[in-house]
Amino acid sequence: MHLDRIVTSTNGPETSPSSGGSSLIPDAAFTISQEFGSAESALFQRLDRQGYFSRRTAREEKPFDRFINSIFAPDFIHLGKVDVSCSILSAINRKNPLCLINPIFFQLTW
Repeated sequence: MHLDRIVTSTNGPETSPSSGGSSLIPDAAFTISQEFGSAESALFQRLDRQGYFSRRTAREEKPFDRFINSIFAPDFIHLGKVDVSCSILSAINRKNPLCLINPIFFQLTW
C-alpha cells in the first residue's frame, strides 16, 4: 500500500513529501495512490469520512467535575520506582484542606 499525502493549509500553499516540504496539520487531506484498488479506496474514504484519521478533541469537563477531581484525585510523589500518595501531601501541595477528606489516606504503588 502506498499513500501520497497532500496537506492543505489555509495559511500557505500545499506541501507534499515529494517536494521536500513537511507540515503537521490535524485536518490534512489525503489522496490515494493508483496502487489501491476500488475496494481499498472505498474503505479508506469511508474511514476518513467517519473520522478515524483525525484527532479527537478533549472532552470539556463540567465545573463540578473539576472541583471534585481537585479534591479526590491524589498527588503522587515518585521515589525511584515507587509512587507514593498521601492526602496530607495533596492538601499541602494544593493548599486545599478539603483534600484531607479523601478516603484513601495513603497509597503506595510500585
